[in-house]
Amino acid sequence: MRERGYGMLAVVIGLALVSRRAHAQYSGSAPRPAPSENGSADDVSDESKSDPATTERSEKKRLPPPARLPTHDTQHVSITFSPLHLLNPMFEGQVEVRIVPGLGIAPIFGIGSITSEATDSSYGEHTFRAYELGGQLAAYPMREFSGIQLGVEALWLKVSTDTFDGQRLSATAAGVAVGPFFGYKLLLPVGLTLFAQLGIEAVALTASASDQMGNSGREKKSTFVPLVNLNAGWSL
Repeated sequence: MRERGYGMLAVVIGLALVSRRAHAQYSGSAPRPAPSENGSADDVSDESKSDPATTERSEKKRLPPPARLPTHDTQHVSITFSPLHLLNPMFEGQVEVRIVPGLGIAPIFGIGSITSEATDSSYGEHTFRAYELGGQLAAYPMREFSGIQLGVEALWLKVSTDTFDGQRLSATAAGVAVGPFFGYKLLLPVGLTLFAQLGIEAVALTASASDQMGNSGREKKSTFVPLVNLNAGWSL
């Protein structure tokens, strides 16, 4: 009977503990964390807050985002020249103006001399005075005034001479060259500007010559030539 009574007492105590635990769960109360050997649970929380590593990570999260580079071009004018033409020697320059974002127009001018071989192999090379005047229209699909270029170029060309192969004569050739091009323009923040263009041009020329003896000749020619531009300069 005594063992049975102890058994019944154990059952009653167990039921009471289960009932008390269930009541605590439904009432929203939760057991507090056990204190550590050196202090209470609140002390542990305070120590974690004052941990240098934790504080550093929190400060990093609060740092402002890094400054972004500007996504628009502030320059409106590019003044460039062609170093390749200096080998002739000839100076060719252009001044490109941004008329609206993504579109530029550029007058082109050149003066100097060029050396060319005659079509008749019995004659050697000869140097002619050279002039050019024209322009470009360039669109920028990616940015306002730099990056990829899609455009068209038109030039008026003229070469002339007063002597040929040691003889006194007047010779002139003039015509136009028109064609599309694809290029890329690099515009650095300091203003330095570089661009390269490749394309093809249709050229139509008319040449005439006359000497002191009254002999004269005239010839027309049309052909296609590659368009290659490498320019360097400054943008404002």
